[in-house]
This record gives sequence, C-alpha cells and structure tokens, in this order.
Amino acid sequence: MGRVKLELKRIEKSTNRQITFSKRKKGLIKKAYELSTLCDIDLALLMFSPSDRLCLFSGQTRYVHFFF
Repeated sequence: MGRVKLELKRIEKSTNRQITFSKRKKGLIKKAYELSTLCDIDLALLMFSPSDRLCLFSGQTRYVHFFF
C-alpha cells in the first residue's frame, strides 16, 4: 500500500496558522543546519512568519535572528 496524497490548502484561522508555523520553524532550521554541516556549504534561510516577522538563519555559524 502506498501513502495517500494529501491536498495542501491554506490554514484559514490565523491563530492556527501561527501555531503551525512556530512548530515547524524549529524543524526547518534543524534540517538547514544539518544540510550545511554535512555538505560543508554556506546556507542562508529566510522565513517570513504569518505575522510578517523575518527569521534569518545562517548555516555555518548557526546564527538565528528574528526581526520584529
């Protein structure tokens, strides 16, 4: 049996959207750090939260900064 393909759709409720972003942000930063370490590359990750805040990640220094 294969996996069922789920339809991607926007989360309509803004509070639920912010909670989901907050939960997944840490995992994305961890994966970006692992990729930069394993492949020995410079990596930058820019994310804008649903409330339009900027999150910047730099792979080599493991630098995370949040702009408000």
